[in-house]
Amino acid sequence: MTAMPAIADIIIQKPSVQVWSVIADASTHPYWLGRDSITTYLDDGELVEGMRFTRVEKGTGLTIEGEVVALRPGAFLKVRVAPGPDRFCTTAYHLIRVAEGCALRIVFEVYDTGETQHMYFPEVIEQEWESNLNRLKGYCEGSNH
Repeated sequence: MTAMPAIADIIIQKPSVQVWSVIADASTHPYWLGRDSITTYLDDGELVEGMRFTRVEKGTGLTIEGEVVALRPGAFLKVRVAPGPDRFCTTAYHLIRVAEGCALRIVFEVYDTGETQHMYFPEVIEQEWESNLNRLKGYCEGSNH
């Protein structure tokens, strides 16, 4: 069963290729995706479909495993994480070239796989993603990027 998706959008005044390079680089994730989490790709090299990763929250030690499930370099990335044994989440990153730079849309969905139906508040998740995207915008548009 899938819940209604949470969607967040932003315009970043940098070319899509630059925004993609930040999204794909795990070393940038603490600056925009989660200040207290570290993402580690389990394979070296460029992102590829099937690539596994872990995300560890420094404060709590909580580890979430994930996988790249779809990819079109520079334009689209979809990842899946399993925060618990009876659900998983997907996040799709859509990068679109526009006159101002890059339009980025995030589509986040939660899937319950067991009998438990988890509480899901798209508005709250959208607010969290808006914060993430504002940090990403600041990071990408900063003087070093």
